[in-house]
Amino acid sequence: MNLLKAEELAEYANKKSIDIACISELGPRRKIRGYQQYIISDTFTQSGIFWKNSVKAKSISMKSLDRKHYQTLTQCIMIEEDLLLVHVYIHPALQHGERSSYWRSLLDLLETKCKEKVIITGDLNTLDERF
Repeated sequence: MNLLKAEELAEYANKKSIDIACISELGPRRKIRGYQQYIISDTFTQSGIFWKNSVKAKSISMKSLDRKHYQTLTQCIMIEEDLLLVHVYIHPALQHGERSSYWRSLLDLLETKCKEKVIITGDLNTLDERF
């Protein structure tokens, strides 16, 4: 995300009163005015979840899941202690079997540890001949 796009995003988010935004391919731009953020950067991606300062949210570590699965990144925030937002990055080179294993692990984790409502979003890099 270049400087112009970062400024446009900040203006748009504030103008439209966006409470939460999940952004992939951040590049060096790591802030949106008036928003807190949970950003993870590694070799494969630069993703972030941004939420307005007025939103009660806290980041939840998913490192144990990511350590088991190569070329994935999982970010998670608990919103108002009622809704879990999961933002996923999956590298485009990840094969079908590895993707399936990741999704099984994520869903198992959510089923065993999560009583809240869940939204899953992200940069899934899905290459499917049907589309």
